[in-house]
Amino acid sequence: MLRYRFIQTNTVDPQIVLSGFNLAPQGYNVFNSSLELRGWVIAKDEMVEKLEIFIYANFKRKLIDIEKFNDSPDIAELFPGYAGINQARFKVILDPNQIHELKDKKDFAIEMVVHTKSAVYCFKTITFVKDDDMTQAVFVVGSPRSGTSILGNTLSDVLMGENQFGESHVLTLMHELQLKIDEYYKGTPASHLNFHMLSEYNRYLLIAQLQNVFKLQYAGIARNGSFVDKTPGIPMLNALPIIVQMWPQAKIVFAKRRGIENIVSRMRKFKDVGFENHCRQWSNTMLLWQSLSSELPNRIEIDQYDIQQEPKTVAKALKDFLGLDLYKESQIAKSFMHNRPESTSKPTDLAALDLFRIEWTDQQKELFKMLCNQAMQIYNYSDDSSYYLS
Repeated sequence: MLRYRFIQTNTVDPQIVLSGFNLAPQGYNVFNSSLELRGWVIAKDEMVEKLEIFIYANFKRKLIDIEKFNDSPDIAELFPGYAGINQARFKVILDPNQIHELKDKKDFAIEMVVHTKSAVYCFKTITFVKDDDMTQAVFVVGSPRSGTSILGNTLSDVLMGENQFGESHVLTLMHELQLKIDEYYKGTPASHLNFHMLSEYNRYLLIAQLQNVFKLQYAGIARNGSFVDKTPGIPMLNALPIIVQMWPQAKIVFAKRRGIENIVSRMRKFKDVGFENHCRQWSNTMLLWQSLSSELPNRIEIDQYDIQQEPKTVAKALKDFLGLDLYKESQIAKSFMHNRPESTSKPTDLAALDLFRIEWTDQQKELFKMLCNQAMQIYNYSDDSSYYLS
């Protein structure tokens, strides 16, 4: 049996074409025989007259037409006012014996196109690339000075038996390459003209295959069936949707810390960065995570303050989240108790700070409240030594 990794990409505004499908946004699929695609599709203003399915593989494109749609009273009830909602469901079976690209076990992409009376929309692309990587992928992300080091080092030691690298910053490169590929395809006429080689190479398939190049490198550094990637900063957060495409079962650990302590620590270590920039970087990181975390299925938030105050409780939370045994839980707890988070403060200083007593100017305190108050409230952080609001 051959295992494929698949990625769904919506390629048109859902306000124009809306669809549902029998596949998750990303995941794995083992082809025992044929591949059945089931779903529904409706257009905002006009009835869908025809659905075309293009299969891209090995610089070739094969077309399958679907002109018959099935009854869909459930869709009509959900989306009153759309055209053609009473017959919106479709089903197509892709048989490897009839489609050579599938029979030859090649990577392939499925591009779905709907025709209405006045327009044609390519609304979805699904890529399938061979992927038998079974590595457990763990990513430690968050704002610098928020406990990424203690979390990354501890999990590397416990899961891999060693800590190979301080930080990674490799997958932010994958993210930049994907953006460049998108830009190139959109700006190059050859990508839209028939009989040009580029137009026969589906860009989403190219991206998925490039992702496998990066996955191969990570499989090479894995130990005991796992790897841990620690990359703090906003660029890594922006790359997380791609990372989940690459490792659909990836575990994401978000290291966080209250803005007061984080900025005090930033100012001590990064003396050349201004106070306002520190505030903006912390706030932007926290707000970005809040906006995208709901799209990440396997995630946990760990506060550096809790590592210091309740190391055993945090160790158990990580054990449950990562599916570890009791021995590894005890190793994590021991590491938290004996290896404090990387700190620029005094070793005995574990107490939370009070905004009104720290040595900031009145102007800095007002600037902090103006720039960071929204994130402070979202994460239930107080301004005083209680650390949390409740």
